[in-house]
Amino acid sequence: MTNCIQAAFSSGGGATTEQSSAALESIFTTTSNTFVDVTGLVVTLLDSDGGVAMVTAPLSVTRSSNGGINFGLKDDGTQITTVNLVEEIQAADSYVPVTLGYTGASDGSVIQVTASTGGTGNTVRVAGSTSNYTSSIFCIGVA
Repeated sequence: MTNCIQAAFSSGGGATTEQSSAALESIFTTTSNTFVDVTGLVVTLLDSDGGVAMVTAPLSVTRSSNGGINFGLKDDGTQITTVNLVEEIQAADSYVPVTLGYTGASDGSVIQVTASTGGTGNTVRVAGSTSNYTSSIFCIGVA
């Protein structure tokens, strides 16, 4: 995808593109009912005046029991997006896809994936590459 974007902008007179990505190595779990950082799913945006960035985070997620689970993105510590899943996961420990997205200024900020449970007695799991599923975060910045 980055090569397509670079090709589209390269003929237009010198646009700069930069990409960064991270993939979760092992399964992340939390029982917190407030947002916590998903360790390892973080990218830093291109730092450019007037630039723009697109971030996408395709995740594979599950829960241990009934109840909602929440996911989101943080920009330099401030929660900027959230997704709440309640009925989407039909059975405990069944993984489902969730995609988080964000576009904004390419200002050098740090974008972090976050997760929380919908209440007590539940465990959120985000799949890593050691399982049959994967979770990652990608960023493309254009200046």
